[in-house]
Amino acid sequence: MAKKHSSNSILNQLLLPIVMFVAGCLLIYFKSGMLNIALYVIGALLIVAGIVHLVKKNVLSGIINLVLGIAVILIGGLLIDIAVLIIGIILLVYGIYSIIKVVVKSKSKIASLISPIVITVVGALLVFGKFSSMLDIILIICGVCLIVYAIYQTILVLTKK
Repeated sequence: MAKKHSSNSILNQLLLPIVMFVAGCLLIYFKSGMLNIALYVIGALLIVAGIVHLVKKNVLSGIINLVLGIAVILIGGLLIDIAVLIIGIILLVYGIYSIIKVVVKSKSKIASLISPIVITVVGALLVFGKFSSMLDIILIICGVCLIVYAIYQTILVLTKK
């Protein structure tokens, strides 16, 4: 009986790494298309929740969910573009600020400029570059990170005694 509990515990501990691995693979394969899929799923879930609320006679909540669901489906792509632009501006400003801060310090090493320069370049690419190609690269990197972390977590679970 203790053995059965132990195997259930291991399966429970492996559930999150499996989900992370699958999510990483989906991000690598679909890239920015995965965001569109996620938006459609979220929109559909909001619409279903809205219908459920209306059936339960919770009219205000039902209408809000329906409107949000339809909005997410219809203008979700625009919301992603706006979010990418805002993140790009924040990274660009922070990167430039960090470069200035490093340069002002007389004891700073050249190596300490690497991170601020990379942040500035990524911010500039998000702001001035093609959103979809830069977003694809970021999502591929996120997918790889999810897969690596899922493998790491799986190894930890399986080697834990």
